[in-house]
Amino acid sequence: QPGLLDAAPRLLMIARAPGDAQERARVFFETRPRKIAAAATLCRDTEGRLLVVYDRFRRIWTLPGGVVDADEDPAVAAQRETWEEAGIKVQTERLLGLFAARWPDRLTLVFAADPITMIEHPEPLHPHEIGDVAWLPLDDALRRLAPSVVFRVTRCLERPGFSWVQ
Repeated sequence: QPGLLDAAPRLLMIARAPGDAQERARVFFETRPRKIAAAATLCRDTEGRLLVVYDRFRRIWTLPGGVVDADEDPAVAAQRETWEEAGIKVQTERLLGLFAARWPDRLTLVFAADPITMIEHPEPLHPHEIGDVAWLPLDDALRRLAPSVVFRVTRCLERPGFSWVQ
């Protein structure tokens, strides 16, 4: 089946290029695919237990995290989301993993985190979104977490600092 380059020996294409640099940039970025950036924490206490939350909407156990706001540092977003979802203030450390997903088109950054103040029985700040919060031994957490989250946790622990496609 012939393609565009097979149409004729010479091909004339006409297009209107925006006049100024600002307009060109606007048109360029408006036509780019939209990608969501999310950040999460892999937070463990001094006993090695993992902080997990139960997401009421998705009906899964997962890591605390969520969408990075416009102009927000992803590490700060991970801290904010952990506070909002789990009621735990954390200090983020190094980036453990970067995960790309096709649907939704998303990049998730997972940061190592330590609790600033340990709360043994944390409660979510938004109970309409998060149904439960728990510190679980790693083996128990891996049994409860959604498979995609298990993938992230195990990759972050086995090969920190890499990126993966899910």
